[in-house]
Amino acid sequence: MGDTWTYSYDQLHFNASFKNALSWLPDSCITTVTTNVTLNLYAMDRTQVNNRTYAVKIPRDFTLGGVSKLDYWVEFRSRYPTVTTIRDGVLIYTANPTHDDGASMLLDMTPSTQTALDSGLRINQSFTTADFRWEITVNSQSGSNDDSLINVTISKRLHTIGPPLSRQHCRWIP
Repeated sequence: MGDTWTYSYDQLHFNASFKNALSWLPDSCITTVTTNVTLNLYAMDRTQVNNRTYAVKIPRDFTLGGVSKLDYWVEFRSRYPTVTTIRDGVLIYTANPTHDDGASMLLDMTPSTQTALDSGLRINQSFTTADFRWEITVNSQSGSNDDSLINVTISKRLHTIGPPLSRQHCRWIP
């Protein structure tokens, strides 16, 4: 997503966590999840409209690769019409409140390929967090341009021991 040779200017955006840190994406546009929720997640690479959710933060406060206080973030982007996993899915990544070096890591939902372009979690797919506490499911995509949205369900899992039967495997991309 940061390849300036391949993509046009309107496709190059900071992720929602960084936009929030820069006060470009206000806290009111971010849903912090503490319980089960199904919501419409609007494209964060479009013009912001009041009373819409553009990112979801799942507080986890975990450590990975020496970087601590990591949380999961979920966002939707609409300016990649030829990349189906981004156009019809969500990006999931880590970030921490201080944006330490190495804290922002994209979770690649298609680890069998060498590219991050297919890293999105697609419609009808689910991802379970590493601690097995949360499951993120992409339900549908609708709308276009500034009204483009993805409907997602984020569920707190009752059992947190052992992998779920339908675990979506991924790889971390720093």
